[in-house]
Amino acid sequence: MEKDNKLIRSLLFDARQGNNSAFEQLFLMNAGHIYTLALRLSSSLILAEKITKDVFFETWLHISSVRVDTSFNGWLIGITVFRILELFRTGDLINIPKIKPNENIPEIDKLSETYRNIEYAVLTSLTDEERLAFVLHLFERYSLQETADLLGITSNNMQPLFDSAVIKIINEIRFKYEPEKFIQLINNIDYKLKPHVDIWTQISGEIKHYKSVNQSNRSVEMEKQRVADAEDYEKDKQLLREELEKEKKKLLVQHQRHKKGTRNTHIYQALAILFIISIIIAAYYYFSAQNNWDVSSVSGTPKINSISLNDTKSFNKGALLINNSVSEASLYISNVGTIFVKSNSKIKRVENDELFLLQGMISVMRTQAEKFFTVKTSTVSVKDYYLNGDYELKIDANGNGSIQCDFSWIILSRDKTEVIVPANYKCEWNKSNSNWIGLPYSLSASVELKKAIVSFDPLIEDELLFEKIISLCKKSDAVTLWNLLIVTKPDLRIICINKLNELIPFPSGVNQDGLLDLNSKMLQLYLNEIEFRY
Repeated sequence: MEKDNKLIRSLLFDARQGNNSAFEQLFLMNAGHIYTLALRLSSSLILAEKITKDVFFETWLHISSVRVDTSFNGWLIGITVFRILELFRTGDLINIPKIKPNENIPEIDKLSETYRNIEYAVLTSLTDEERLAFVLHLFERYSLQETADLLGITSNNMQPLFDSAVIKIINEIRFKYEPEKFIQLINNIDYKLKPHVDIWTQISGEIKHYKSVNQSNRSVEMEKQRVADAEDYEKDKQLLREELEKEKKKLLVQHQRHKKGTRNTHIYQALAILFIISIIIAAYYYFSAQNNWDVSSVSGTPKINSISLNDTKSFNKGALLINNSVSEASLYISNVGTIFVKSNSKIKRVENDELFLLQGMISVMRTQAEKFFTVKTSTVSVKDYYLNGDYELKIDANGNGSIQCDFSWIILSRDKTEVIVPANYKCEWNKSNSNWIGLPYSLSASVELKKAIVSFDPLIEDELLFEKIISLCKKSDAVTLWNLLIVTKPDLRIICINKLNELIPFPSGVNQDGLLDLNSKMLQLYLNEIEFRY
């Protein structure tokens, strides 16, 4: 699937920054396709409108998770197809009121007679399974095997099902030519239908409501936390006052025992007072600096420490958040950003205000972060290279995982090894590879290069694989080569350096000898140049 053009990428970037006008533009550019797809798949006006609304609201909610290596329209299509197929698999689709044979739909009635008849035939003359097969394969260009997999049937049953749908439609519209010409006619369709209701008004209303509710909940929770912190602070001050009195009495007793005179007593008292004041000040800054961690349900019923989450709750240190197969949650951390916790995922808040992903997937959105943040897994730690890093992190029960950076740069660390992952790069790792994290690769890299990079392990001497990576790298793969340079054997570094210099010439202050010695200053200068050029 092709990548989006610059306009779409620009609108996506603005939408992720909270620009609702940009998201509205994305809606207007794609709503026709999604509504038409939902209508053809479901044969229900009401369901098509609802799914279109839900798909775009869900996309707005998870806009930071939209992958940059696929098209935005493709992302929307995937969600739409998934929603319809879920209804089909559960048997709910058959119970939804369908369009009747004699029912008139204004948008379809505007079409030419041939296409009008085809649309009505698709909507009214096929079974649910036939319609899904026909629409997915012919309208949406899924292969027969892909369509069979989506419908949960064998490839042997797929062709007869599709042929049956084609014959029914041809008979319904009384098409006089060969089936091949009918399929060609379908392939030439490029129009999109429009819903008769204002779906954008409904979506924008839900967005406003969601923001209002979350802001209200967050404000309430923050106020509760502020009051609780203030009460704790007052209690601590009272305890400190009591400690002060104890210290005074203790010092007086010591004075009487040692008969050091009035001057020493005053010194002891002064030192004690200074000590207690310093504790009070430290306590003040400690409580003032605490982050608010608020977790809310996005779908289903997430659980915090086995307790169902029905509204916004504080996510305290040591707390465990668990999502099952149908639940998702969002975690808002003040000065850090929002983290969307996907289904079948477990996270825990640990010491030093860090997050531990035990299993599953999180999408980190930090476009307005004010402090650096670390996410840990059983295998690697994810740290900020710059503030405002957006990424998607996955980890399975065995510790194998991947990370895709969508915005800014991040650092992956494992034991004493680190790799740099910039925007539009991905890195995969296997826990069994002892200390090795993995090489990051560009999302635009060739399939052959990606496979070679995933297979690479510097602890295994495979010069053929090394040379293959070198030969396949282009300018957009320069960060891969920079990371490779640091971990490769000394006798092979010159090959990596020469390739890098060919793609991006050494900047001032960087030379071959320094890179061969892995001079940290030169490596950083070169990375800065790569960032500017790649």
